[in-house]
Amino acid sequence: MASHDQLPSNQTGIIQHEGGILQITHGLPIPELGPHQMLVKTAAVALNPCDYKMPLRFPTPGLWDGCDFSGTVVALGSEVAAQGRFHLGDKAFGAVQGSNMSDPMSGSYCEYIRTEPGLTFHVPKGMDLVAVPSLSGTAIATLGVALFWSLQLPGTLHTPASKSEDVLVYGGSSTIGLLAIQMVKL
Repeated sequence: MASHDQLPSNQTGIIQHEGGILQITHGLPIPELGPHQMLVKTAAVALNPCDYKMPLRFPTPGLWDGCDFSGTVVALGSEVAAQGRFHLGDKAFGAVQGSNMSDPMSGSYCEYIRTEPGLTFHVPKGMDLVAVPSLSGTAIATLGVALFWSLQLPGTLHTPASKSEDVLVYGGSSTIGLLAIQMVKL
């Protein structure tokens, strides 16, 4: 694993307590990385409806909360380092699945986030770390699944379709709808 020299032994984050109540909690561990993961030091987070609805509807004490984040890459798993897409010190944003019972330490409301490179992006030029979570890695991932997996639209974000196809984006004036329109235009 490649990492900056000194990482703290613990951190502060927002996790679920009894009744799904979200509380600031000190002394949380820094997540260990698998070879396909990386660690990001948080600069900013965004608040999504799922960030407060999941704890209310499915209260599970101990789950870390939050989905969208931005920050600086501070550690890379061996596979991520070998791929060369991300490097230590890169500015990144993306999404994790907060309130995740299969990975309780997956959440963005903490000082250090364990993330997957497939749901993490480089910060665009001209954007700072405070503004970039508004791009919503959660929305990008959700729309990618909806458009290219569920609806099976031809093409991808990297390889446009050779033949255009009509798509109705219901609610196109919303923030997610506007992003969907931009993605189907590709």
